[in-house]
Amino acid sequence: MNNIRLFIFLISLIIISSCANKKNILYLQDFEEGVSKISQNYENRLQADDILNIMVSSPDQQGVQSFNLYMQNNPQSAAPNQSIMLNYTIRKDGTIEFPVIGKIKISELTILETIALLKQKLSVYINNPVIVVEWINFKFTILGEVNKPGQYRSQNERVTLLDALGMAGDLDIYGQRKNIMLIRDNGLERKSFLIDITNKKFIDSEAYYIKQNDVIIVSPNNPQIQASAFNRNMPLYIAVASTIISVIVLLTR
Repeated sequence: MNNIRLFIFLISLIIISSCANKKNILYLQDFEEGVSKISQNYENRLQADDILNIMVSSPDQQGVQSFNLYMQNNPQSAAPNQSIMLNYTIRKDGTIEFPVIGKIKISELTILETIALLKQKLSVYINNPVIVVEWINFKFTILGEVNKPGQYRSQNERVTLLDALGMAGDLDIYGQRKNIMLIRDNGLERKSFLIDITNKKFIDSEAYYIKQNDVIIVSPNNPQIQASAFNRNMPLYIAVASTIISVIVLLTR
């Protein structure tokens, strides 16, 4: 009987010790209400292999057609006369080949700086050019203990780390909130950051705004690491064993 009581006590102790501490779970635990200045710039700079859609227009539309890349659609398609606008891929040397103008270097520029550069060059040919530049392949990857790991794309370059985690369905209960790794490669150098999202200081860090091609890795917490060394069916086995012991106790009374 003493052995049975000891077994039940140990099972209870395991259950109690496995309860999560809210200090390891809650985000922004020291966050205070108020207003603060944004210390980090979210604007991303273009780099090789980025894909852009660039559309040129003008109030009078005169001479505009020569500066927009179009490909005639397949004659056998449902809309044979419809044209498809082509995208620009930034080459390894940081340039694109623009109609009429030729090679333009735009790597390391922001979208706004790219628009300003194109306006300057096109003003020679077009009256009051209007330039629209869209970043087609702004993407980042989230791996590890989140509900929906994978690669994500955004039409908006203003994406925070919290936005990215939200797109991945948030961390699961086993995700390590205090040790999230972010790897950033801009083609010239590779940076890595360790982020604690339970501490509000990460909002002011360089890693708060997501950059093109960032990789976010959410590590498992210690209970999950320890559990990986055991059979996943162990809780079921313990429950069955506990039930059997309870039945034995009742029958031997």
